[in-house]
Amino acid sequence: MARWLAVAPAIKSFTSPSLFEQDLLLSLQHLRRAGHDVYLLTSLAPYQAASAVRSFYESVGIPATLVPEEKQRSGTHQPRNQMQSDAYGLPSESVAHFLRDLELLMNDWPPDAVWCHGSRPWMVAERAHRRRIPTVVRSVGDTTDRSLNRRVAGVATVFAAASPTERRSYAGMPKSAHLLPLLSLAQQLRPSRPPFPARPLRVAYILPDTGADALKILYDIIAPGVRLAAPNGFVFHVAADPLPALVQSAPDIIFDPKIPNVESFLADSDIAIVPPTTQPMAVTEALSILCQTIPTITQRNILGGFPYIDGVNVMIANSDDDYAQKLLALRDPLLRARVSMGAASQSTRLFNEDLLAEYMDRIISAVLR
Repeated sequence: MARWLAVAPAIKSFTSPSLFEQDLLLSLQHLRRAGHDVYLLTSLAPYQAASAVRSFYESVGIPATLVPEEKQRSGTHQPRNQMQSDAYGLPSESVAHFLRDLELLMNDWPPDAVWCHGSRPWMVAERAHRRRIPTVVRSVGDTTDRSLNRRVAGVATVFAAASPTERRSYAGMPKSAHLLPLLSLAQQLRPSRPPFPARPLRVAYILPDTGADALKILYDIIAPGVRLAAPNGFVFHVAADPLPALVQSAPDIIFDPKIPNVESFLADSDIAIVPPTTQPMAVTEALSILCQTIPTITQRNILGGFPYIDGVNVMIANSDDDYAQKLLALRDPLLRARVSMGAASQSTRLFNEDLLAEYMDRIISAVLR
């Protein structure tokens, strides 16, 4: 069996890891179950104890080298999603230490293959490429920087795309592009949901990282559109702090800034809306909600090219105004039940554990052949 050196950003919370962090752990565990040796090079957040983090990785059978992150300088902005900061999810001042430890590891523990988690660590892929070490760059759909992505894909033996849309964008690359949906989506799968009889209907409004435009659509178009046709028919719950410019008297729009996780926020929702956005993370958010079988309204481009069908397993809004029309249609409990059942069936077909394991095995074979 082969030696795999995995390179990834820090897991920020081991008690409630994000879908991207869960995907990392599941990927490494799959490699171990296949009989491979795995070693992890990752970063350590300033608030984390190295002994506790190292013990966690040892408990799942993964030895790790931890590179401490530099504390954020006063007055600098820290992205909400660490994977969108500099290479490896590290502040730029830590990158030199990271690269030094990478070179030492590749000398002391020569890997047969390298697994780069996230599309940011292009310097890792380049260094492995120089040493003629086969490399997987596992994209988690975390960036729309096409020039960066193409640079990474150009030095990877395999570029593992998180969605069909992303895979198609690399179809012309000389290297191999494979589809690998987030493995953590299999853990989101739920049975279909019976429609709740309660009124008004609870609508979860899912905001991207930069949500001002999406909030304006809710305030200016969606909420007014349903108030006229169905007074007191809907209450919108937004998992965010209200923006000062949009604070106004709107009793049917409730902000929930402190939620333990998205799943708990969605638990009592009748409907979910993923509004128009160019944020790449929205694709994962929409797919996660569909796996949880909540009737979901979104635009087709936010589905990442996965084959969901309007009115069968999702509700497609073709314009901002269309969101309100889809909401009004979902007042019908039979339609909500049908869409939930369709989402359960299609999501299970697309993201079941057996199928995702097949995707992983194909990538491993492509790298090591």
